[in-house]
Amino acid sequence: VLWNEFKPEDLAFSLGQDRSGKATISMLVTPAMKKVAMVTPPCVTNWPRVTGDGNFGTMFGPADITKAKFSLDLTDAAINAVENADYAAWSEMMTKVDDKLLDF
Repeated sequence: VLWNEFKPEDLAFSLGQDRSGKATISMLVTPAMKKVAMVTPPCVTNWPRVTGDGNFGTMFGPADITKAKFSLDLTDAAINAVENADYAAWSEMMTKVDDKLLDF
């Protein structure tokens, strides 16, 4: 599903445990209950504020995209001197996802 067609209202969360017994929260899309993986639209990052397994597909990150755990600080700064028109809509959608997770 493209990010601009994604509906945060269709999300469900479930609490589980990983192999070491740590609590995990899975984000699923209803009604199919499929796992969610998000790829951000092109954005400028506030480097070095990228943390965790953001190196997916490299020898430094996880081999499976569903195992990537990272936070990324994105901004609405211009890309190649062109305004980032999609950032406001992306940010609004992610705020709805955050709010739904906090309600969980």
